[in-house]
Amino acid sequence: YAANIWGVVFDPADPTQVYAASSDKRFLVSSDRGSTWDSVDAAYPDATSLAIDQGGAGTLYVGTTSGVWRSDNEGLLWSPTADLPGITMSVVTHPTDSGILIAGTTLGLFRSENFGDSWTEQTDGLSYNDITIVEWSRADPNTILAGTYEGVFVSRDGGSSWGLKNQGLTNVDTGALAASP
Repeated sequence: YAANIWGVVFDPADPTQVYAASSDKRFLVSSDRGSTWDSVDAAYPDATSLAIDQGGAGTLYVGTTSGVWRSDNEGLLWSPTADLPGITMSVVTHPTDSGILIAGTTLGLFRSENFGDSWTEQTDGLSYNDITIVEWSRADPNTILAGTYEGVFVSRDGGSSWGLKNQGLTNVDTGALAASP
C-alpha cells in the first residue's frame, strides 16, 4: 500500500521549510526544501488537503474526511476546528491575512475568520454544493475559485456570492484549479 500526498506547502516565512500531508495519517516535514523528510504520526483522520497561514501566524490546516484540523506547532500536535458538514475536500488560507480560511466540503463552502474556531456557510449563488477544490487568488484577495463536478464557480467578493463560469470548458468536472499570481 502506497500512501498518497494530499498537499504540499512551503512556509511563507522560511522557504526552506516544507510540509506535506499523507493519506496514511503521517505529516511530513522538510527543513531543506524537500531534499529529506521527517515523518510525524498525525492524529487527524484521512487527509484530503493542506494549507498554511499566509499572514505570518505559521498555523497549518489539514482538510480531512472529518473536517479541518489545525496545528500551531509545525505539525507536531493537531486539533479539530469547529465542526463542518460533509467531507472537507479542500482548505485554503487568505493570501495575506492570518486566521482567514475557506473550506470546500461535499456539502458546501464555509469561511472562518478566527483560525477555524467557527465557520459561516458561503453558498449564495452556488447551484451545486459538492465542492472538489478551492483556490484563493494571490493577486486579488477578493477572488476565490471553487471547483465542482458541475464546473467552476467564481467569487469576486471574498466568498459572499458565487457565479458559474463554465464558458469554454470542454469538461466541467473540476478536480484542480490554479489562480494566476
